[in-house]
Amino acid sequence: MAVYVRPLSEQETQHIYHLLDSNIPEEVKKRLRIILYSSQGYKAPEITPKVNIHPKTVRKWIKVYDQHGFEGLLKKGENGGLPQLLGTPSVVRS
Repeated sequence: MAVYVRPLSEQETQHIYHLLDSNIPEEVKKRLRIILYSSQGYKAPEITPKVNIHPKTVRKWIKVYDQHGFEGLLKKGENGGLPQLLGTPSVVRS
């Protein structure tokens, strides 16, 4: 069964593009790319070669984003400055 990220707002999409151009760790950028590709209709097996991550892990990050937003893409205990660096936009999710 295909797993896709929930529909992204224009603000979320623009925020992802902004973050991809910023100085954040490459692992976080890969996770952002997963979300972006999924929002464009790519399935996990199609995203895998683009980010060099197993399809199971791709699906995991999609689910994490759906549940926790941008902050969910950060590993707990990772660089304490990252949540502020991400500058998560105020978006109401249902």
